[in-house]
Amino acid sequence: MPPLSSASRGISVGPALAIVLSTGLASAAIFYGHFGQVRDKREMRAGVDRDRARLKEKAMMRKRQIVDEEGDRQR
Repeated sequence: MPPLSSASRGISVGPALAIVLSTGLASAAIFYGHFGQVRDKREMRAGVDRDRARLKEKAMMRKRQIVDEEGDRQR
């Protein structure tokens, strides 16, 4: 079998390795960023839920305080 010419052998090892590595690193960076954003969004949502619960509890305490004050005035 005759040796293959450089044109029919395809891409050489160096450039192929560079393409594979750069594609892999870019993909890893994209996935890392995506999952980081998902995690941050989940943590922020949990914080919002805690704040809403805290504000609701605060409002209930204010209502109880107002009712108690009104009861003390009537006595």
